[in-house]
Amino acid sequence: MKLFFRTTSCMKNNLKTIVLSLFLALISSCSDSIRCNNSIEPKLIKKTLASGNLFTSYSEFIAFDYTASNGYAVHNIYYTIEGSLPNSVAHQKIDNRIEFYGIPTTGGTFNFKVKVTLDSKSYNGEDVGSDCSSSTQKNYKIIIN
Repeated sequence: MKLFFRTTSCMKNNLKTIVLSLFLALISSCSDSIRCNNSIEPKLIKKTLASGNLFTSYSEFIAFDYTASNGYAVHNIYYTIEGSLPNSVAHQKIDNRIEFYGIPTTGGTFNFKVKVTLDSKSYNGEDVGSDCSSSTQKNYKIIIN
């Protein structure tokens, strides 16, 4: 009888451990889901880029904005450009702008897509990884005469 009681007590402790583990896993998953649902949404500002002229200095920018809420801090801001740009026109991110600059050496219409991605890496001091990243993209064109 004593052996049966110890086995039952041991089983109860194991059951408590399993239930507690499942409960903690559920809470952890829900809080991650809540954090991601409140993630930061980037917005590319709609804009028609200025036309340029061959062999003349070109400088233009596309701005983006985002709203941080619920304790999020943005640690990584990425952008990509897909498509074509005029020869000798480069780009770089400065603050919340993507700058296009250079002296174009080819004329024509150059269509491209800009994609901005924000990674929400921190929630009240806790690293939440890049699962809470969000992005947006828009099509633009530069005309060089």
